[in-house]
Amino acid sequence: MNQQPTEKKQRKPRTKKVDMIKKKAEMEKLKESQPPKKRGRKPKGGKIIKTELNIHQEQIEPKMIILHLKCKSEDLNENGLQDHTQYNPHVVKDIIPYDANENSNSFYSLQTIQEEEGNENQQSELRENDKKEYKIMKKSIQEKLKELEKRFNTKDYSKQCACFWCTHDFKTNPIYIPSLYFQEKYDVYGCFCSPECACSYLFQQNIDNTTKYERYQLLNYLYGGIYNYKKEIKPAPNPYYTLEKYYGNLTIQEYRQNLEYDRLILIIDKPLTRIYPELHEDTNDFETVYDNKIILKKSNKMNKSQVLNNVFSH
Repeated sequence: MNQQPTEKKQRKPRTKKVDMIKKKAEMEKLKESQPPKKRGRKPKGGKIIKTELNIHQEQIEPKMIILHLKCKSEDLNENGLQDHTQYNPHVVKDIIPYDANENSNSFYSLQTIQEEEGNENQQSELRENDKKEYKIMKKSIQEKLKELEKRFNTKDYSKQCACFWCTHDFKTNPIYIPSLYFQEKYDVYGCFCSPECACSYLFQQNIDNTTKYERYQLLNYLYGGIYNYKKEIKPAPNPYYTLEKYYGNLTIQEYRQNLEYDRLILIIDKPLTRIYPELHEDTNDFETVYDNKIILKKSNKMNKSQVLNNVFSH
């Protein structure tokens, strides 16, 4: 039997792999060209859109203005403006350009500035004069104080002055307040027209009562015999509420004549009431602190009722 020849099978070309590679390349191109997918929730609120304003600036064209000036040829001759071609080599330095926003009242502002500068110059001159006067016055005051200090240290001061209490002048010999009696000599101070004024001044001083009444006893001892006082020296009334120089209606002669009478005038200030005091008249028996209060050591002892009567009877 004759056998038929067998045909060899040929291999097919590998088209599948090539096609797959091409498809992948095309898919990648499509993915790149397409926008990415949105994922997640949408944001709340709207978008911010910036709007640009188109500002058109209008250009203002300058207008031509013709000025009619009331000027004559004589004015040009007087002001020296006739020769326009004359060369002037003078160049002004620091030329200030014109500013449209500046105040148009330049003359008024210049005048006010000049007035302010003039006032400042006057004030500065006055201040300098005041300083000079103050220095001169201060120097003279220091010189006077030094001279007064020397006079007080050397006790060479014999000047007739007004009374320290009634503040009026007098022509009689001055009265002094004795502060100490030692080796038959008195240390005194003040200047008064009468012992009554000296007594009032003493009781108004801010010193302890012991020193105050010691000086009061020395005052009575020193001037009681000179003026023939049968009783203790009474204090003069307050001059600020009795003299016509202040709140009162008495002259200085009436005020000093009243000191000779046997009566005592006291000015009593009422607490928490009207400022004006009360005028009170009393006898001339001026009671001191030591009256009826000096107890001897050898005297009999007082019982309780007697002590209470002595303390609360006044």
